Amino acid sequence: RRPPRSTPLYSSAASDVYKRQGSAEWSLPTDDGTAGQYMKTDGSGALSFGTVTVPAAATNAPAFEYQLASAQTVADATWATIEFASKIYDTDGSGGTVYDTSTYTFTVPSGQAGKYFIYGGLVIYATAGGNQANHTLLLLKDKDDNNAGTAEANTSGHGYMHTLNMTSVFDMAVGDSLKLRGYMDTSGGGTVTFGHDAYPRSYFGGFKIIGI
Repeated sequence: RRPPRSTPLYSSAASDVYKRQGSAEWSLPTDDGTAGQYMKTDGSGALSFGTVTVPAAATNAPAFEYQLASAQTVADATWATIEFASKIYDTDGSGGTVYDTSTYTFTVPSGQAGKYFIYGGLVIYATAGGNQANHTLLLLKDKDDNNAGTAEANTSGHGYMHTLNMTSVFDMAVGDSLKLRGYMDTSGGGTVTFGHDAYPRSYFGGFKIIGI
């Protein structure tokens, strides 16, 4: 069957008012608007031009990643904060930063509580020719005795180098902080090195997870 004809619009007495026969009236805008605008109604017959608003793109900020700028030497069988100071990126989403290179700590800034994906890695080795007994990468939250995550290996004296990695998701409040510490106990009692190389294998980073 033939589709029904559309009912034509026609002007009423006022030159800027149009209506569909037997239906409501629409009052047209008195100007032409600007390029890219659309026509909208107030629900009572008054039409006007509106501008399309495009929401800002969502970003996983705050976000940071730092690496060791050089090899860090520590005493055998001693816990030490890993001195990540070579910035890859660091943003709070508003032009500021979230990682302190004097304390090697990430802190959640104001207004940015939420879930964060945190990751870290460390290549750690004993004096060349020495043997490692055990080694640990420890993620600390807020204070030095609050263990938030551990990557650990016990090689029982085999070899002198190992790479540790960890990932985790944390529900963090404003002001919460995280840092990484490393530890190696060697059978020979020599110095321990947190390695810096071209790969790199020693790093600390994280970002806020959006949409959850």
